[in-house]
Amino acid sequence: MKTTLPTHTTPDANSIVKDPKKSGDGGVEIITTSLSHAINMARKHSLWPMPMGISCCAIEMMAVAGSRFDIARFGAEVFRFSPRQADLMIVAGTLTHKMAPVVRRVYDQMPEPKWVIAMGACLITGGMFDSYPVVQGLDHIVPVDVYVPGCPPRPEGVLWALMQVQKKAQESGKIYPVSRALDYKPDMPLQPVPTDEKPTKEKTMILNMGPQHPSTHGVLRLVLEIDGEDIVKAYPHVGYLHRGFEKIAEHRTYHQFIPYTDRLDYLAPLSNNIAYAMAIEKLMDIEITDRNKHIRTMCCELSRISGHLLSLGTFAMDVGAMSVFFHTFQQREYIYNLQESLTGTRMTTSYSRIGGLARDLPEGWTDQLKVFLDGVSKVIDEVEQLLNKNPIWVDRLADICVIDEEMCISYGLTGPMLRAAGVPYDLRKEHPYLAYDQFDFDIPVGTKGDSYDRYLVRLLEMRESVKILKQAADRVPGGPLNSDLPGVILPEKEKVYSSMEELICHFKTISGGFSPKPGQSYCSIESPKGEIGFYAVSDGGPNAWRLRIKSPSFTNLQVLSEILPGNKIADVVTAVASIDPVMGESDR
Repeated sequence: MKTTLPTHTTPDANSIVKDPKKSGDGGVEIITTSLSHAINMARKHSLWPMPMGISCCAIEMMAVAGSRFDIARFGAEVFRFSPRQADLMIVAGTLTHKMAPVVRRVYDQMPEPKWVIAMGACLITGGMFDSYPVVQGLDHIVPVDVYVPGCPPRPEGVLWALMQVQKKAQESGKIYPVSRALDYKPDMPLQPVPTDEKPTKEKTMILNMGPQHPSTHGVLRLVLEIDGEDIVKAYPHVGYLHRGFEKIAEHRTYHQFIPYTDRLDYLAPLSNNIAYAMAIEKLMDIEITDRNKHIRTMCCELSRISGHLLSLGTFAMDVGAMSVFFHTFQQREYIYNLQESLTGTRMTTSYSRIGGLARDLPEGWTDQLKVFLDGVSKVIDEVEQLLNKNPIWVDRLADICVIDEEMCISYGLTGPMLRAAGVPYDLRKEHPYLAYDQFDFDIPVGTKGDSYDRYLVRLLEMRESVKILKQAADRVPGGPLNSDLPGVILPEKEKVYSSMEELICHFKTISGGFSPKPGQSYCSIESPKGEIGFYAVSDGGPNAWRLRIKSPSFTNLQVLSEILPGNKIADVVTAVASIDPVMGESDR
């Protein structure tokens, strides 16, 4: 049987290349696609994000660069900290009225086309901060393309938002798409950020660093007077993340304020919860159980390792040792797994309760903790091998920004800053609290008080925390978790579901809170940054009459104006990283 082959005909030229005048907005179409489609496909897979990390959500945004989530899979690993090199701004955290003009100015400097991701509840509606300093949504100042809900959202949320932006880029159908920026006017006044400092010498100039600079570890602004590469004077500016914590406490019940403490030092939320709960327990003369003390101690040390891991990773990245960041962030993911198993969430834990804890240890949790401790010990060894004798690392840190014992005491510095100067002061030893008097551990101290000593002290403190946690994991006491405090401690869930009396007690405790007797108390603990304390005054009502927070980051930052002059511009990065501030805690 004869088979007839299909006739091959040469297509007309017009079927391949159409008349540009008759084609769509994409321009000339070639073979199987249009030029606009090809360009937008390339644009979709090569977004250049500019992270604008303002507060808590920034930590989860940073996590997408780690090995667990790996944003490189989505073609967006090229983070650009210059707006003129970025086409995607990821704003993460709480936007204040003081910070809003900075965000808008940076956004205006980005070239077209450009997109914006708003990460977190605070950038959608103001979140939990219905206070005077906070802008109630990012869309009040810039157009937003994708909102990521959560407080904070998980890193998966950032990746989802990135895919939504990729769809927008692909579907624009234009070679030169234009954002809404040209006709999108802020609906609130944006006052320009003033620079009141003037040069004090004839040949010097004023240089602004921050509050959007990646190496200021948050929204810290430094105004530097420089002579070439030399710093003549330094003026630290804070307040770009002022959210009104202390005033909010006057309008929340004692239990309702616990989630706000998560957002102070958001790298160590468990420590913040515990310090606040201890202050209120002292106000009410509440004695917590041995099991409670023991678990709280483990939470504090887990927070210390978590905070120091991030400090070490970002410190190394600031100075140029990028690989250390990936090592430390991988270990922080293991800590987040433990925290999520214990508290129900990765980051903002709200785990403590007045007189108790939200829930007991899950089955097998201490075994998971031991596995993590073995792994993190090996990573600390690797980091030491990478950095301790690395000539570049040592040259960048040794004898840089020395803070001696006298300066520490005069400024009231605490934590690793003080111990690096050779002062062995640690609240866990000087004024033991919780179960610290039951464990064997040492207090690392430095000799010079320079940036290298501050690095070493934090490194050694992680080893001591591992030592404490290993002891604690082997001898968790039995007995009740929470104190017997009806009207303060919520009844057990099983009883709430089966007893009307317990249900009424639960409702009244949640809705009305409890009222301590009139009085005042102060309680502090040794947080990863230093001494964090809460001073509470009760007038007999269900919320604090006054609440004041002693934050180590605020105290430690004061010293910058004294240690920076005489150093180079490059040393500013080293100095800030060695202080390790968290601006949520500093600005309060």
